[in-house]
Amino acid sequence: MVTSEFDDAGVTPDAPIQEKPKLKQQRTAPAQTAPQEAFIYIGPNLPGGLLSRFRIFRGGIPEYLESTLREQPKIERLIVPVSGLSEALARTSTPGTIEYAAAQDVLRERKGES
Repeated sequence: MVTSEFDDAGVTPDAPIQEKPKLKQQRTAPAQTAPQEAFIYIGPNLPGGLLSRFRIFRGGIPEYLESTLREQPKIERLIVPVSGLSEALARTSTPGTIEYAAAQDVLRERKGES
């Protein structure tokens, strides 16, 4: 008779195949909502402390700025995602870009009010 390692373990070709025990499913943390992206104002300071350069907004632009944005819509072009800050900031000093034109318009309006 030929013996093998299976014979020693008590496994024979006729033995029923045992199912592997089922693994418990790991509980995963509930899906987290993606954090809202923060925005930053890169234009010049506005009079009266209404809006200062590098002001960060989370969860949208505050209501108190609505009238200012209606009066000076170019300000909104100077509110950019924080993730693109360095590129947008470079464009504020590059003539011919939208950000440069917006910043210059805001500066002119600010000087006219002083």
